[in-house]
Order: sequence, then structure tokens, then C-alpha cells
Amino acid sequence: MASLFMQEELQQAKAVCEHWLKYFAPKEYVDDVWNRDLMMNYIKYKCGGDVTTENLNAALRANQADLHGLGVAHTPEQKLARAKEIAEKAEAERLEKISAHNVAVATSYLLNRAPSGLLVNGDFYQESADKIIVFLKRNYPNQPITDAMLTEAIETLGFTNGVAGGSLDWFDKSPSAVVFRNVPPPPPRKLSRQAQIDAGMILAESERPSHAKTDGNFNSPRELIQFMAQEELKRRGITEDPEMVAADQISVTNRHGRLDHSFNAQLKKIFAHNRDGSPNGTETKRLRMAAASEYERRRNRDGAQRG
Repeated sequence: MASLFMQEELQQAKAVCEHWLKYFAPKEYVDDVWNRDLMMNYIKYKCGGDVTTENLNAALRANQADLHGLGVAHTPEQKLARAKEIAEKAEAERLEKISAHNVAVATSYLLNRAPSGLLVNGDFYQESADKIIVFLKRNYPNQPITDAMLTEAIETLGFTNGVAGGSLDWFDKSPSAVVFRNVPPPPPRKLSRQAQIDAGMILAESERPSHAKTDGNFNSPRELIQFMAQEELKRRGITEDPEMVAADQISVTNRHGRLDHSFNAQLKKIFAHNRDGSPNGTETKRLRMAAASEYERRRNRDGAQRG
């Protein structure tokens, strides 16, 4: 009668086993009669019937392959239940993350962006808040909210033809209270090439002089003055200065008989101008000839020294 497994003591031992399996065993364990009986029988015959944490752990290790939820003893119903449990847990975690995100976005929006005329003690009036929530659920179901979504909701529900009103509760309709706060300025507008041409900011391809950059801009104020002078000559029906044409044809070759493109480009940058800023063809030609002659003199001298 003193045996541990007398009826009353047996119930106490089972209660200890059930408590341990419920709160300390691996989470995959299925709390059922099968598992408890396996554990109790092992302790009874292998551990002298002493229900301790050490013996419970030993029973768990010894019977792991046969326990429901731990080893090979899963039933189809248990597998389905486990899969459902995992899916429900994942969905709950996803919804919790969305909820935390929405709270953070809404709090920041109320603090920094919402028109002050809609706020009472830093929050929307409850009926206005409910309408905004319904708008978001209808137009963006199951999506994390953003500043843009909240702004769209307020613009749709709180304004009529651009004037504060609509179905939201405004407590202040002064000009400063109906605007969205801390709105970043729009990015600078970038004009198309045609718009820049129409505005006179750059030249069209047909108007671009030969010495202008490929983007339609001029290398220097002097080139712009020259171009304007040429345009004025065209407008007045005056033909191009033949001396300037001759000056543009001046070029030099290096000691190998090839064109020196680098120096020839420098030659074309040499200009002489009249008092009115127009190019002086005769003086330009003289200056370029002098520069070309000096180049050839040095070229011939260097060639003689090498020889």
C-alpha cells in the first residue's frame, strides 16, 4: 500500500508529468494520453517510479521516436493541425508587423504632415479618423499605409474643388491651417531640348556656328560676339569676309609632314576684333600667319638639331 503507484499517488505523478510536458517539454510535443502513459511507464519501470525532472528528461529521450508530435508517431490529423498552427502563427506575426508599421506612420503623419485645421489635441476627430481608415481599407486593402496614401485620403475626403470642406471635420480653415505641413519642394523642372531652344537658352542645330560646342553653347564670350556679328552680316545681306575665310584655311604640318591638329586648333582660336566687337578678318589672318610662321621656324630648327 506504500507503493508510489497507489491510486492517489499515481494521479499526483501524472499531474506532475502533465505539467512538465506542458510547460517544459519541447514545443512540438502533443499533450495527449498516449504520450503521458509512455512517459509514466518508462519512469515506473526504468527509474523506480520517482517522477523528477531528470527522469522526465530521460523518459522523453528514450521515447522520442514514439511520442506524438516529436518523432514518427504523428497522425495525419496532427500533421494538418501543426501545419495550420504554423500558418496561423506566421499570419499573426505578419499582421502584427503591419500594425506596428501603420501606427508609426500614422503617428509621424499627425505630428509632421497633416493639416493643423483637422487636428484636435494632435489627433483627428474620431469620425474623420474612421472615414480615413475606411478609405484606406477600400483603396489599399491589406497594404501597409504610407504618407502618400494618407495625403490622398485627406485630399479626397477633406477638400471640394481644392477648398477645405468635404466630409472631414475642419476646426480651422484659415490659409495656414488647411495646407499640408513640411511638404518637400518639387524637384526642379528639367526643360526638354526643344523647350530650351524655344526659350532661347541654346541654339538649334541649324543655327549653331562651326566653332560652337556640340551642346549649342559657346566656348567664350568672344565666340558669342563673333557669332552675333556674323548673324548681323547675314541679316544685312553682307557676304562673309574673304580675309576671314583665308584665315580659317591657314594650317601647319609637323616635321613628319602630317597636320598638327593640336596646334591648328589653337590657331583657329586666334581672333582680332574691331571696336564694335565684330571680327577683323585682315588682322586675324595676319596674326594667324605670324603664329604659323613661328611654329614652322621652331619645327625646322628642332629638325636640324636632331639631324
